[in-house]
Amino acid sequence: MSKNDASTLPWGREVLQRLWAAQKATSDAFQNRDSGRDLHPGTDIANHWPFITDCYSGVEQSFKATIASHKGLTVGQLLEEDQKYKNHHIGRLFSWMDEEAKEALNEYYERFQSLHNYIAVSDLQTFLNEVSGGPGGKGYERWRYALVDTESKIPRNSVECMLAIWEATVKVLKPRVNPGMSKYIVMPDRELLRAISVNFSNMNCEDITALRTLYQKNELSAVARLLWKDRRGICREADDSDRLSLFLRRKLNAIKCKSDNANVSRFITRAVGKDVSGLSVRWNAERKRFEDVPWNLPERYADSVPTGAQKYPPKDYDDLLRKIYQEGFDVRENLGRVPDDPKWCCVLEAKRQESELVLRIWAQKSAPYHYVEMEGSDSWKATSVRTWLSGGCELVQVGNREFEVVRKPA
Repeated sequence: MSKNDASTLPWGREVLQRLWAAQKATSDAFQNRDSGRDLHPGTDIANHWPFITDCYSGVEQSFKATIASHKGLTVGQLLEEDQKYKNHHIGRLFSWMDEEAKEALNEYYERFQSLHNYIAVSDLQTFLNEVSGGPGGKGYERWRYALVDTESKIPRNSVECMLAIWEATVKVLKPRVNPGMSKYIVMPDRELLRAISVNFSNMNCEDITALRTLYQKNELSAVARLLWKDRRGICREADDSDRLSLFLRRKLNAIKCKSDNANVSRFITRAVGKDVSGLSVRWNAERKRFEDVPWNLPERYADSVPTGAQKYPPKDYDDLLRKIYQEGFDVRENLGRVPDDPKWCCVLEAKRQESELVLRIWAQKSAPYHYVEMEGSDSWKATSVRTWLSGGCELVQVGNREFEVVRKPA
C-alpha cells in the first residue's frame, strides 16, 4: 500500500456497495429479459446493448477500484496520479492489477470458461483484449454507439461472462475494504451448483454423498452425467446405482422449465449434448476444470449409403436411442456430431454380442435424413427396436443387412 490501508479509506465500503448493487441489478435484468429472437439482426444487437454497455462500465469501474485499493488511493486520486488509467480498455486495466487480484480473477475466469465452452478464449487477458476491441481499445465506444453507428464493427462479447468477471472482481475487492473477511472466492461451478440445487429441496445427505462417490467427487459433474443418461432413457429402476437418476428425473422439469438462470440453462444444454459440440461435460479432478466428454466412437466415413435405401417416415433420434439402450445394447456414439466432411459419417454403433446384432447410424451434414443400418436381420425381428423402426414400411435388404432412413431431429 502506498498511502493508506485500503480498509481505512472512507470510500471503500460505499463504493463496494454500489458496485455490488449495480452488478446484481444488471444481472437480474438480464435474467428476466425477453430472450426471444427477432428476424432483424439489428434488434438482437439492440436487445444486448443495455447489458453489454452496463457490463463494460461495471467491469471498468471495478477494475479501477481494485487497482486503487491496492495503492491505498481513491479512484479519483488514482486517475490524478497517472493519466494512463483514464481509458476504457479493460484489457489494459486488468494487466495493471496487482498479482494477487490477477491470479484470483484468472482462476475464476478459467473455471467459468471450462464450464461454459461456448467461450472459445481460454485465458482472461486475451478475452478482455478481444472485447476491448484490440490495441485501440474502441470496444466500449463501439458498443456504446452501436444503435446509431452502422459502419463500425463492434467486437463480440458475452454478457454472462462479463457479469461473472464483474461479480468476481467485487469479491476480490470485498476483503480489501472489510477487515477480517476471508479472501476465499466461491468459484463459478459452486455457484452454478447452488443455483441448480434450489430445485433439489428433497435431496438429503445420503444423496449428496452418493453423488460424490459415484461421479468423481464433483456433484455438478454428477448432475451432468445423470442428465445425459436420462435423455437417453437409460435410468433403470431395477438398478440400484440409478436411484439418483430416478430422483433427478423427477426434478428435470423444475430444472429445465422453471429456472430463470441463463448459466443453468446453458449448462443443461451442454450436459445433455445439445450444444454446438454435441458433447457432454465432466469434471477433471486433476486439472480442476470441466472438459468435454471425448468421442467414444472412432470417426468412420463412407462415400455413399447403399443404393436403393428407402426413406423412412420421420422419427425422433432420441426415441431411437432410448429404444436401443432399453434393449441392452452396448452403445458407442459420436454424440450426435456430424462433421463438415462431405462424406457420410457413422455417428452411432450399437452392438448386442449374444445375438450378434449391430446397428449403425450414418449421417451427413447437408442431408435431411439419417440412415439406419442393421446387421443380423433375422434376430432383429423380436426386438422393440425392430418394431419401432418397421412402421409398416418396406425394407431394403442386402445380404443379412437391412437399411432404413429416419429424419434428423430438428
